[in-house]
Amino acid sequence: MNRLREFSPEPPDENLSAFARLLADRFDLPRERPLQPYNFFVVAALLLADLRRGVDGHTRTALDGPLVGQTEDFYDGFYNHLPLLASVAISEAFGDELKVMLVEYGVIPTPPMSTEPPATGS
Repeated sequence: MNRLREFSPEPPDENLSAFARLLADRFDLPRERPLQPYNFFVVAALLLADLRRGVDGHTRTALDGPLVGQTEDFYDGFYNHLPLLASVAISEAFGDELKVMLVEYGVIPTPPMSTEPPATGS
């Protein structure tokens, strides 16, 4: 998860970088099974719930920092970035699989279909 800790999005987004570091810390906890896209989502969702409440669900200690005490829209926006973070942390294929799952379950919007006509071979 070191790649996730060092993640620096373009354009720069300190909130997304801070979330990526916190998420990496959560993945350092022991796991019984190999990481699957659903598990990545659950860990991220639990982290977002903790940030909303301002309490770490694992340690029961208060959380502070710029990601705590924000609006619902602020937290909901992070779900759109989960496929990117999963690609950085694990692999592009893992991020793609997570994106398909999140779209299928309505967690993130379906990407818009292209309005461009299909390319021709000429």
